[in-house]
Amino acid sequence: MNRWEFSEPIRTDRLELRPLVADDVPAVHSWMSNPEVVRYQLYEPRSLEVVTEKVAEYGQARTLAEKGDYIPPAIVLDGEVIGAMYFTITSTDDQTGEIGWVLRPEWWGKGFAREAAASILDLAFGPLGLHRVKA
Repeated sequence: MNRWEFSEPIRTDRLELRPLVADDVPAVHSWMSNPEVVRYQLYEPRSLEVVTEKVAEYGQARTLAEKGDYIPPAIVLDGEVIGAMYFTITSTDDQTGEIGWVLRPEWWGKGFAREAAASILDLAFGPLGLHRVKA
């Protein structure tokens, strides 16, 4: 498995995936506090304070090299944060990763999650050299 640094945005036809920053807190809070959205996530609705802490933490995650390393890029459409990805290395021995995503409800069903996921899978199977990715 190779090492990869999330130093430049990942661009697709319609989207940009980039590290989360403090200015993204309101957008992230809009889905992390929404019971309709988080019922599919591994957490309960979050307060603004918790979201602020999480965005600060997530903004520091920029290296993929070892088991447990992760990146949570913002999914940006025309300058607006519409969701986020999650990608982690689950095993370096087995060269395996895990991917997930979340979008604000108004962006569901428009192919944005598929497009963002495809770009992360390109990273996983290309520069990282993984053999498996589960969702």
